Amino acid sequence: MNYENIACIFPGQVIIKEDFFEEISKAKIFTEMYELLCHKLNIDLFQLVKNKEFEILNKNEISSLLSVLAGCVEYDDFCKNVKNPNYFAGYSVGQWTALYAAGYLNFERLINIVKIRAEIMNKFIALNPSSMISVIGVSEKLIKQSVEKLQLQNHFVEISNYNCFGQYTLSVKKASIEVVMNEFKGHAPRKLLLLPMSGGWHSSLLNEAAFEFLEFLNTLELLPLKTPVIDNVTGIFLPSDGKELKSQLAKHICSPVLWEEGINTLIKSGCKNCFEVGYGNTLTKFGFFINRSIKHVSYMIK
Repeated sequence: MNYENIACIFPGQVIIKEDFFEEISKAKIFTEMYELLCHKLNIDLFQLVKNKEFEILNKNEISSLLSVLAGCVEYDDFCKNVKNPNYFAGYSVGQWTALYAAGYLNFERLINIVKIRAEIMNKFIALNPSSMISVIGVSEKLIKQSVEKLQLQNHFVEISNYNCFGQYTLSVKKASIEVVMNEFKGHAPRKLLLLPMSGGWHSSLLNEAAFEFLEFLNTLELLPLKTPVIDNVTGIFLPSDGKELKSQLAKHICSPVLWEEGINTLIKSGCKNCFEVGYGNTLTKFGFFINRSIKHVSYMIK
């Protein structure tokens, strides 16, 4: 099938399950990328999955890197079997996979950056034990009202992900989880879930982490973007200026993900086909609720 005006979108940190390697291990480039990642981590990741060591696999650093691996492997297969895309976007850490696809850095540097990014985030989140709550079926207006109410009561809670209409994620300090859950139960949500995340990502709890990450990025020479990439922080395209781009990539750590706004920017820019490339199909589901005037497809390696 001939597709035009294509965007490749890459998932963020996923929950690693038993089937994680089933699809991506079919790709020709898999072994090369997988072995490099195992070498960097000094871990046999296949063995961890085989032994169902999911507590280890779903720690921030390893889960982030495996999510990036899946996106990069599938992207190589996508380009060989479909065509090179016109735009990119990535959800949370998936934005780094998008930058790799856009020519900003090679795979080895990508792995190094994502690893250091996770280490910096872990260091600062350890000072503020926290988690994330998914709220589905409650309006943005009501969510903001409850967040403001809880903040006035000195509870830490912030909206960290604007996914699509009626679906949002909150970052919450662990001491406030019960109070926050009870507050949102009062809105009769379709779903209210405490997510198995090791921190309250994309929140002001990571302001200092963003400064440290920027210092690290400023030590690197990175390539110019070859293809436009959506910025999670603003919902528009990332800047082309190198200094400004690094600043946005650092802010990304402590800022909400404006996913719905980013997809709408792609559509306004002419995107007609949105392919989710990586493990799972969560972003494809979001797309159906954002705008059904374009095709939303979860790509799979044949």
